[in-house]
Amino acid sequence: MLVIGARVSVLRRKHRVSMGAGSQPDLQHAIRTFGNFTEWLPMIVIALVVSEMVGAPALLIHLVGIALIVSRVAHVLGLNAERATTARTAGVLLTWASAAATGGYLVYAAVM
Repeated sequence: MLVIGARVSVLRRKHRVSMGAGSQPDLQHAIRTFGNFTEWLPMIVIALVVSEMVGAPALLIHLVGIALIVSRVAHVLGLNAERATTARTAGVLLTWASAAATGGYLVYAAVM
């Protein structure tokens, strides 16, 4: 998060844009990359923490945690390409799987 956030800051300084992206496509791209990262990561991390607090198996916590890290790195790397890539697709699918696994476990824990 620090790396992609710093990238936004560097581009803002380079293009002298304090708010928004101006008319700079590279800055707009960096902002959306950071935005996508921050839109998904907190929700899944919170669900992962709550899952652990209500007794999720350690294997689930570790697998989801690893998948989440790999997914976000793959997605960011995939977004840096000119077109859709395998890394981006894998990042999206692993992110969704992480959200589904933690959400599914929390629903299971609530009903059981």
